[in-house]
Amino acid sequence: MKKFFRFLISRLFLLNLLLAIAILVVLVLGTMQFLRAYTDHGEAYTVPDLIGLHEAEVRDICKQTDMAYEITDSMFSDNVALGAMAEQFPKAGSKVKKGRTIYLVKNAEMPEMVVLPDVVNVSLRQARSTLEAYGFDIGKLEYIPDIGENVVLRLKVNGEIVKPGKKILKGETVDLVLGKGLSDEKTYVPNVEGISVDAATSILNEKYLNIGAIMYDESVKDAKDSAEAKIYKQYPAFDTVNNVNLGAFVDVWLTVDSTKIPEFIPDSVLMDSARLDSLKALDENPEADDEETD
Repeated sequence: MKKFFRFLISRLFLLNLLLAIAILVVLVLGTMQFLRAYTDHGEAYTVPDLIGLHEAEVRDICKQTDMAYEITDSMFSDNVALGAMAEQFPKAGSKVKKGRTIYLVKNAEMPEMVVLPDVVNVSLRQARSTLEAYGFDIGKLEYIPDIGENVVLRLKVNGEIVKPGKKILKGETVDLVLGKGLSDEKTYVPNVEGISVDAATSILNEKYLNIGAIMYDESVKDAKDSAEAKIYKQYPAFDTVNNVNLGAFVDVWLTVDSTKIPEFIPDSVLMDSARLDSLKALDENPEADDEETD
C-alpha cells in the first residue's frame, strides 16, 4: 500500500496525469470547435422569398445568402408570371443552416392550353359545372329565342363564336349563348341556298333563327366533301310573307354536285321585287335590253 501511495506522488505519475489532462482539454476544445464550425457558430439563416422570381434572380440571391437552389418540377399557375418560381421548400422566413438547398417548383414557360369541352345542347347548370371543372370562367349569359330554354346554343370567347374541341387558354372566360324559349315575335326566313353551313348559320343567327336538320345527298362521301358541300335546298324556303317565330329551325340539304348548287343571291336582291322582275324579264328576252339601249 505504501508503494502505491508513493507512486501517486511520484514525478512520473504526476507527469502522466498532467499529460492526460492536457490531451483531454485538447480533445474537448477541438470537439467544441468542430461543433461550432459545423453549426456555423449556432447561427440560423432566414430563407429568402423566391416566389415570383425568375431563375437569374434566384441565382443572385442564393449567392448573396450562401444558399443553394434546385428546380425539381414545373407546374401551371395563374398566381405568378410565366417562367417564375411558383413554390419553394423550405418556405420563406424559415430558419436554416448556411449552405442549405432550397427546392423550387417553376411555373411553365408557356400558358396551358385546354380543349374546350362540348357543352352545346346541355343545360346551363351542367355547362357551368363542366366548364369550371376544365378551368374556365363563365362570362356573360346571352339569351336568344330558341325552343330550348336555358340550353346552351353557342360558346363565345372574346366575342367570337368558338366550336367545342378547340384548344384555348386555361382560365379563359367563356360567354354562353342560351335559348330563352320561342318568341311571339316573327321574322322572315332568309335565303341560304348556295352557301356553306357555317355561312348559313351566321345569316340565320342574325334573324334569330337556328340551323335545323343537316342532310347530305349521295355526292358527299367523306369529311372533305362534307367540308366543301353547299346548301342546295332549305325548309322553310326563303319567304318574306309567311314569317316564322324567332328561334325557329331551318333544315338544309347539302351537296358537292355543282349542277345542283344554285347561285347564292342575298336577301337584299331577292326582296327587291322590281330588280328581280327585271332580271327575270331579261332572262326571258335578252334582246329587250339591247333594244332599250338603242
